[in-house]
Amino acid sequence: FSVVGKTFHALIGIVASFITLLYMFFILNDYEDLSNKWVKLFPKSKRGFCQTLMTDVQNAMNNYFRGQALVSFCMACLFAIGFTIIDFPMAIGLALLIGIMNMVPYLHTLALIPTLFLALLKAADTHQNFWLILISALAVFIVVQIICDMFVTPKIMGKAMNLNPAIIFLSLSVWGVL
Repeated sequence: FSVVGKTFHALIGIVASFITLLYMFFILNDYEDLSNKWVKLFPKSKRGFCQTLMTDVQNAMNNYFRGQALVSFCMACLFAIGFTIIDFPMAIGLALLIGIMNMVPYLHTLALIPTLFLALLKAADTHQNFWLILISALAVFIVVQIICDMFVTPKIMGKAMNLNPAIIFLSLSVWGVL
């Protein structure tokens, strides 16, 4: 019964994923019509306000994602430079992975797992001290994180969102702690 139950559960997951992709396909296919007609759900007296509000939200989200992409690119460049300086294997590939993962803020910390494996491979290949290699890689993580959090992110996101960099720095600090 356990095998049948798990198989049934997996099949339901696959069907649900397929249905979700199907809905996404049709929504994206008719996106222009949907984005122009959704405002008709509101009373005529409120349609102008709703349209303006939606345009403002759309512009803010576009600016945020552009800013976050630029921050991720800068972070990837800094990691590539740092990993190249310490002669870390696959420096550019790992830096690109970290940059892509940084599109979701602080997700790039999961890149410590492949960094650990690459440090282990480098230690096995070059007969260097594993802990020294790992500490140097962690130092690159710390330095790049400090540079990005203190300088790059507040400056870029401040310009992208038309906010003071001090406000961005404060929000990064508060939400980072939470």
